[in-house]
Amino acid sequence: MKITRTTWLILALGVFVIAFASLYVVYSRESNRHKDLKSSLARVEARYPQLVSQIKTLESQLAQRQSDLTAALSNLAKARAKFPASVQSSDYYPRLLAIAGDCELSVLTLTSSAPRQEKAGTLTYLVTNFDISVKGEMERILDFIHTLATRDDFASAAITVVSVNIPAPPTGKGGTTANPQATLSLDVYAYPGE
Repeated sequence: MKITRTTWLILALGVFVIAFASLYVVYSRESNRHKDLKSSLARVEARYPQLVSQIKTLESQLAQRQSDLTAALSNLAKARAKFPASVQSSDYYPRLLAIAGDCELSVLTLTSSAPRQEKAGTLTYLVTNFDISVKGEMERILDFIHTLATRDDFASAAITVVSVNIPAPPTGKGGTTANPQATLSLDVYAYPGE
């Protein structure tokens, strides 16, 4: 069979049409892909300033939170330093007796309890209770209470109960007025740490 020039021309034209169609399909797909990429890039470029602004805001917030954390840890360390690791009755008896003596009061009784554990959230601390009864002038009793409430070595303590007994004035001649008596309950807090 002899291939004529016309047949070659038709075959060449067919190959050319197929190649052209294939190139058109590839070009069309790439053109659509290019449009999609261009659209995605435009969206990303539009969001970029907003993202940069958010990053700056978040970095600023992070710095503030780190500063807050540092301050909170410092405050926690200061608060923990105010609390003794334990409360020994033998350490507090002389202090209480000295304060009562400085206030010119007579100590009638002074007792303490064994430390008990209490919880505040996840924190466990120890509480030792001291009960002290004193007798003297009312002004001196008030000085005693004020000293216990404000003195540094009782910074981790709280007065929980105050009971004052003021005797009735004498009714007859020559009687003397008895001094008031006060009973205080003082809780001293200790933080043994982790």
